[in-house]
Amino acid sequence: TSANPLTSKLSDLIEGWQITLPKIGVGGKIKIIVPSRYAYGESGSQGSVIGPNTILEFDIELISKK
Repeated sequence: TSANPLTSKLSDLIEGWQITLPKIGVGGKIKIIVPSRYAYGESGSQGSVIGPNTILEFDIELISKK
């Protein structure tokens, strides 16, 4: 469990997370690899270090839902 968990509305997350998170239950852990088209695409993330066409990898543990 992360010492600093992310708290966010599902609709505010990248599309790759919006697709994946509803498929796991509370307490579930998953590793996802998100193609750029489901993340920040050809433009990258403005004001961030994520460049264009970047594939992202995450280890996620869903600790709660509201």
